[in-house]
Amino acid sequence: MSTSTCRCGAEWGGFRTSHCTACHQTFNSDAAGDKHRVGEHHLSAGPNRRRCRTEAEMLDLGMSRNDRGHWITKARIDSVVEGLAELLDEDGF
Repeated sequence: MSTSTCRCGAEWGGFRTSHCTACHQTFNSDAAGDKHRVGEHHLSAGPNRRRCRTEAEMLDLGMSRNDRGHWITKARIDSVVEGLAELLDEDGF
């Protein structure tokens, strides 16, 4: 697998992984990368300008980092807990 690098020093690999050249955060998918951007595409100034979300804003959206430090759209533990709860309900526990 090839590795990509950025002038900020970040390295990543994989077909789905993306890196933002504006804020230099790395994302496990295009969906996560897209989710971290906000604002109007045609604006470069003002409150509705296109920009990267802050770390606090991404956390407020439910985004988190995986074990590689890449941002993901939603913590995977949520789906694991939900799956376990369903299994327990099915078995009458």
